[in-house]
Amino acid sequence: MQSRVAGLIAWPFKMFFTLLFDAGEAIGAALARGIGRLRGRGADESLAGKQAGQRVMMGLSVLILALLLLFELFPFFFAFVSAFKTSNQITDMTSVLWPQPWTLQQFGKLFGETQF
Repeated sequence: MQSRVAGLIAWPFKMFFTLLFDAGEAIGAALARGIGRLRGRGADESLAGKQAGQRVMMGLSVLILALLLLFELFPFFFAFVSAFKTSNQITDMTSVLWPQPWTLQQFGKLFGETQF
């Protein structure tokens, strides 16, 4: 029963990443064909053979993984940087990505005013 529920929960994520990488492969193939046509190669000839296609796919894979990594790590960065903001900067949403000035006010509040 639990594996069925886990499978149902994981299915949308599996489909999302399958579609994402399939789209990346299609874009890479279209780029290789387009560049090949610009260089005067036939439709069935690749830009520089099999290795060029592999390089394009590797580049797209790295780009997609880098974007995914950025998406995953941004909340940790935001929480870390927000710890060094003043209360006014947090509530007014000023200096959203970088505190001006850096302060330890929130740590004083955490350890002094709460029962942490």
